[in-house]
Amino acid sequence: MPTGTGLSGYTRLLREIETLRVGARMNSMALVLLRLKGINELNKALGYAACDEVLNIVAGRLAGVARKQDRLTQLGGDLFALLICNPLHEGHAILGAEKAVRVMTDPVAIGESRARLRASAGIALLASGVATTAEEFLRAGGSCG
Repeated sequence: MPTGTGLSGYTRLLREIETLRVGARMNSMALVLLRLKGINELNKALGYAACDEVLNIVAGRLAGVARKQDRLTQLGGDLFALLICNPLHEGHAILGAEKAVRVMTDPVAIGESRARLRASAGIALLASGVATTAEEFLRAGGSCG
C-alpha cells in the first residue's frame, strides 16, 4: 500500500528485493536507507499538514535522484529506501547516497517559512550469488541513525 507520499512501503520493498535477488536479473544491488531528521520538531512547530508537504517535497526530490531501474520506497514517516539496481561499483552506491542526502537537506519552503532538515544514510551492498534474505539485506542497511 502506498504511503502518504505515494511511495510503496516495507512489504513491497522486501518482495522486490527478493524477486530481483532470486530472479538473477541483477548482478548486484545497493540499498541506501535514508532517515530525515527534524520531522518531529517541524511537526510541533508547523503542524501535520506542513510536515506532510515537506515529506512530499523530499520524496519528489529523491525520485529525481533515482535512475529508471532503481526503486524508491518510503518505509515510515521519516525513513526512505533507495534500492540501486546494478551499481557499477561500491563508489556508485556511495555517490547515490550522497546525492540523496544532499537533496533531502536542501531547504524546503513552507508558506512563509523555510525548513532545513538533516539526513543520514546507511548503505548495504549485495552481490549476485550471495545467500542472504531480503530481510537481512534490509537490516544491513539499517544503520542510518
